[in-house]
Amino acid sequence: MYYRNWFVRQARWGGTVALLLSAMSCGSSSTKTNIFTVSGVVTLNGKPLPDATLIFLPDNGRSSAGKTDDSGRYFLFYNERQKGAVAGRHRVQITAAELVPEKLDTEGQPVFKQILPAEYNAKSEMAVEITSHRDDVNFDLKTKNP
Repeated sequence: MYYRNWFVRQARWGGTVALLLSAMSCGSSSTKTNIFTVSGVVTLNGKPLPDATLIFLPDNGRSSAGKTDDSGRYFLFYNERQKGAVAGRHRVQITAAELVPEKLDTEGQPVFKQILPAEYNAKSEMAVEITSHRDDVNFDLKTKNP
């Protein structure tokens, strides 16, 4: 079972990265873009949140995305080759899903359930201002049912 879960997590991660990098290639570009490295830690009810996806959506420019590791640490990527995010204000969306045991969709693929409320993703009002390199952009998320 561990091997299967590991495989599913790796497949999810690969698919997520491909999708995020594809989405990040959309958006405006400029001749001189200030890009700063951004990292931090995401916790849920005081515990590290592994396998969460973060998307930083700037008011102007290309979005950046990252994925948390087992300790909840993430690094944002501006594109395939460059870490970071454009300077300015960003709306932040964080998603995290868990595998629904023994459930498959109509195509026989595993089913995942979002574990974070919409206030952290689809309806997020979280915002961060990026003006320099930062390694302290942390998010302490709370849910009613820990």
